[in-house]
Amino acid sequence: MALGRNIIINWLIKSKAIKDDERELYEYALNSMVLLLSPAIISITIGCIMGIPVNGIFMVMPFLFLRKFSGGYHARHAWTCFVGSSILVTLFLWISTKINSGILLYVVAVISVVELCVFLGIILTSIMQLPSVII
Repeated sequence: MALGRNIIINWLIKSKAIKDDERELYEYALNSMVLLLSPAIISITIGCIMGIPVNGIFMVMPFLFLRKFSGGYHARHAWTCFVGSSILVTLFLWISTKINSGILLYVVAVISVVELCVFLGIILTSIMQLPSVII
């Protein structure tokens, strides 16, 4: 990943689109963009391979939102994260094909939404109670 990032940054510097002293900033920006987009690309790609691209899109949307606030497991290496995430995405997409859209699905969805609202409410309340820091 670093090689591709360096190729892009070097090309931007050669093109005089950015200055050499801005290299570190743009490396960070490209790394952040890859980390933001990779779950969506993985989910949509696996969804397309399985013939259910819509499920892939709908599955990744809440994940991208929740990831910003929830933290979670952090692998030591990017490839470990990639493989683990791909396995989980594949598993959950497969499970999504096995769920019947009966009353149980709606009950689970309502419980999930309520739990999400309570969880985000707790997070936002704790953030609002943090003292502001004067620099």
